[in-house]
Amino acid sequence: RQQPAQLAGDIALNISALTLLSHAFVTRALAHGQPAWLLNVASLAALLPAPRFAVYSASKDYVLKFSEVLAHELRDSAISVTCVCPGGVITEFLDHAGQELKGDLGMMSAEEVARLSLNALFAGKLIYIPGLLNKTSSLVRFLPRPPPKNSEPFRAVKEGLRYAWSESEILASLVMIAMCSAFG
Repeated sequence: RQQPAQLAGDIALNISALTLLSHAFVTRALAHGQPAWLLNVASLAALLPAPRFAVYSASKDYVLKFSEVLAHELRDSAISVTCVCPGGVITEFLDHAGQELKGDLGMMSAEEVARLSLNALFAGKLIYIPGLLNKTSSLVRFLPRPPPKNSEPFRAVKEGLRYAWSESEILASLVMIAMCSAFG
C-alpha cells in the first residue's frame, strides 16, 4: 500500500510538473516559431492500469491524454508532441516502488527506451510504445472486461447463460487490431 506522500509525489511529478513544464516549453516554442519537439513519458500503466498503483496509473493516463489533446491544439504549429508509453524499464524506480525484480523478461534498458523514443519523437509519432512485448501487451485493453461480481450479467454467467465473447471472437478481434496496427 502506497503512503500519502508517495501518492502526492506521483501527482506532483506526473500531472503538475509535466503540465507546467509543457506550458512553459510550448509558450517559448511558439514565440520563436521554429520547429520544436516535446516528448512526454507516460507508461504502459496508462493503457493497462496496474493493481496497487491506482494513482500512478491514473497520473500516467493523464500524461497520455494531455499529450494527445496538446498535440491536437498544436496541430497547426511547428511543434510536434510525442507521448511514449514504455513498459518495464530497468531503473531504480523498481526499488522506489517497493518492487522486486525476478528476472528481466520483457524489461528494456533505459538506453534502449531512450533511443527508440527519440526516433519516434523525430518521426512525428504521437503515441509510441517501445518494444514488441509492450506493443502486444497493450492490445489487452481492447478485450471485453468481466462484469462486476454483483451485476446482472455476472449472475447470468453463474446461471450458465452466455455473456462474454467466444474465444474465436476474441482471437478474430485481436488479429484485426494487430493488422490495423501493422498497416496503420
